[in-house]
Amino acid sequence: MKYNILKFIHILLAVAISCFCVSAVGDDAEGFHESTYYISGTATKGLSVNSTDADLIEAIWRAFETRLVKRKDGKTLHYYLSHETQNVFVAQLLKYGDGQCGAWTRFFLDCLRVQGINTTGTYVTIGWWKDEDSKKGILVKDWIFIGNGTSGDTEYPYINIFDANGNLLYAEVRPLNSLPGQNNPNTPLLFNNHQFAYIGEKYRDPSYGLSSPDDRDFGLSGYWKIEEDYDVSKSKYSLNIGNNSGDDIVPMTVMLFKKKIKNWAPYEFSDN
Repeated sequence: MKYNILKFIHILLAVAISCFCVSAVGDDAEGFHESTYYISGTATKGLSVNSTDADLIEAIWRAFETRLVKRKDGKTLHYYLSHETQNVFVAQLLKYGDGQCGAWTRFFLDCLRVQGINTTGTYVTIGWWKDEDSKKGILVKDWIFIGNGTSGDTEYPYINIFDANGNLLYAEVRPLNSLPGQNNPNTPLLFNNHQFAYIGEKYRDPSYGLSSPDDRDFGLSGYWKIEEDYDVSKSKYSLNIGNNSGDDIVPMTVMLFKKKIKNWAPYEFSDN
């Protein structure tokens, strides 16, 4: 597979939150949307008046678990239909029909809040989100790891090597299948970080409709970091680059990888 790491770096360094306001038609005084009430109400219709918070959470979660969520008027809502979407708020998701994981997590939690459920401290971020960590991230399922890795880095043993134009020259890690998301079978495979919720004694990822009782990294294949000017042996990797005379070791831009480990990625809990 041919891909360009320079474009990838550009996307990762782009501003994550769009600097414009969107119309919130359908909001009430509390800031909720008509579609929030509709999905939440439809999901919990028929439950007993004696239903517990746990009952309500499970009922609403089942609506997101289908990965077929739609707006009240029937408009389909997508997770990363455009792989460069900047929509991170519920108003943007509902207006444009496309959003990042943050928008989907906020939407799910809003559907719980309109039922009176306390969601304080249930918003989870995993991965790397600080400016100094912009060249680190996560691999969303599914990826193939070839062999045991030859990078020489004990923590990130697998290596992919790129030329000066960002084209892939050598790979020990390759994408296999996209993990299906909300109304989208072709979701992105790698990010700096990812957001979902922990509530009802489970990690719940409304972007993918998946959950786990005890593993924050349940949707991942592994982790990556970008290294520039990384010493690479041309002979070791059979690289035909530049003038093949002279030193065998040359500085290259590489991506290094490690396989997924339960609850390994950095994380934090917050209000959304």
